[in-house]
Amino acid sequence: MKRILLCLLAMTATLANAQSPQSPDLVALTAHVNPVMDPDSLGETAMQCIHNTVCKTALDAAALYLGVDISTLTTTTGYVVGYTIVGEDADFQYPLPEDYEYCSSVVHTVSVVPATGDRASQMQMWAIGDGMRIHTWTPKRHFSEGHSWIDAQLTVIGVNKNVAAQYRAAGKCSPTAKHFIGVCRGSDGVNHGEPACKTIVDPRPHT
Repeated sequence: MKRILLCLLAMTATLANAQSPQSPDLVALTAHVNPVMDPDSLGETAMQCIHNTVCKTALDAAALYLGVDISTLTTTTGYVVGYTIVGEDADFQYPLPEDYEYCSSVVHTVSVVPATGDRASQMQMWAIGDGMRIHTWTPKRHFSEGHSWIDAQLTVIGVNKNVAAQYRAAGKCSPTAKHFIGVCRGSDGVNHGEPACKTIVDPRPHT
């Protein structure tokens, strides 16, 4: 069991009947997903997440998608979860704070190795009610080929349970808190019948 640090941020409410400042309508949880990464010390990782360009880009995109002013995002705490790795499989669970449930998410894929073919690395994603789950499969390769990995930036938006129905009815959150989000493999084209890992937005924007 390893540990990974997530940055947990609060979004100021945008709907009527907002909660108190201590209990905002929305929270944003952001994390670097990489099953072969050795996390730094908790304090160093927290500062990297707060100031990292990729981290901020993910938060900017999530805030824009939800129609929330990025200036209303404030850091509240660092958040530690565990993940398990068994062979070629890694399972990550990202729980939201108490009294919050899944609203939406953005997964921005940075790189995938192997990038193409039937044995390209794979990622699956689920909304699990009180958070999000990601499962990765990164195949073992010949020692001369180097490591395989999936490297991605995750942002999960949680909504306060007291106002969740309002946000879902307004189309600000996914219709349900529990559902399969999607699966992707590699970084280009279609691999083993599955689309490449790019930027996965849930719920998908209306076209």
